[in-house]
Amino acid sequence: MNDARYAAAYSSYRRDNEKLGRLRVVTDLKAKGVHGDVIEKAVASVYDEVKEEELARAYLRRKRFEKPKDQKQTARIFRNLMRAGFGTRTIFAILKKWDVDDETLTSLEEEIPEGGS
Repeated sequence: MNDARYAAAYSSYRRDNEKLGRLRVVTDLKAKGVHGDVIEKAVASVYDEVKEEELARAYLRRKRFEKPKDQKQTARIFRNLMRAGFGTRTIFAILKKWDVDDETLTSLEEEIPEGGS
């Protein structure tokens, strides 16, 4: 199987079965030695129509996460979504809809690595 087909199949599988975000799939394909251009095309085609917030919510359901009761649970959900490859804008949108307080959101912003989107 060539790299392009592999990258597309891998991306689809991770999106559909594991509900992982685009950033995680890109990172994993790079780790497998797939060329950057091939990754970009494959991931773009697979994630093109995906609404990231819906995918992130599906990921949370798959992992059985529910609305957090405290800062510790909120931080755990935040880190899980980051590891799963979701952008911080999407993560904060979900947390705000769960009525997470601003103080907690501010403390989570400090955890975002440099260059995090």
